[in-house]
Amino acid sequence: MGNPSVRGPGISQGCSHCIRCNVEIRAECVNLISVTRPLNRGLFLSIMNVWRARVSDPRGKCFLIRTSSITNLNGEFMPNWCNNRVSFYSEDTEQIAKLRKIFESDNVFNQIKPSPDWKNTPNEAGELPQLREHKNSQGDVFHTSYDFPSGKNDDRWYDWNVNNWGTKWDIDQADCDGDEYSFECEFETAWAPPEGIYYELREKYPDVDCTWFYDEPGMMFAGYLGQ
Repeated sequence: MGNPSVRGPGISQGCSHCIRCNVEIRAECVNLISVTRPLNRGLFLSIMNVWRARVSDPRGKCFLIRTSSITNLNGEFMPNWCNNRVSFYSEDTEQIAKLRKIFESDNVFNQIKPSPDWKNTPNEAGELPQLREHKNSQGDVFHTSYDFPSGKNDDRWYDWNVNNWGTKWDIDQADCDGDEYSFECEFETAWAPPEGIYYELREKYPDVDCTWFYDEPGMMFAGYLGQ
């Protein structure tokens, strides 16, 4: 591809790599793109009036997205990211240890409030979703989805997550630190704090003090859950 110059607000450097799939990406120009989710979750990058945007993955490689109006990467609109800082304290060290193990593992929210097994849950027509592979022009799978035989995508997870967790996605990784009596975790959620998770924790762990601060800079709102 060569090494084209990159144009747009905050962009001043070129990139010679094409965009690839199934990598975690972060934009260097935050006013154009702000995303740290894998492409295989399905992303819709909507970039208006942007020539090119340079993004990079944790391995140090850079990727180039070109667009004159909108770039569609098979999925939904990118969310604003809501910052969450959660503190736990209790004299019950077993409860603290159990909670910290959850927050330092994968699928945190699903461990606290499990979602249905959608792959084995029929829809109203009695259909089960089937795995579908989406391939690029080279024949490589870049995205997978579960669709019903009718062709409709199984998006039941979305409403369930929003209604029960307070956000559409589980978290990728929490940064936690503390001791045997307390610990604090920081992580990001899509659009809003997971209010449903907060109240589920209060119900399941009544002897643990939980302080949950959230801050969503995109829409400029912040506060404490439960207040």
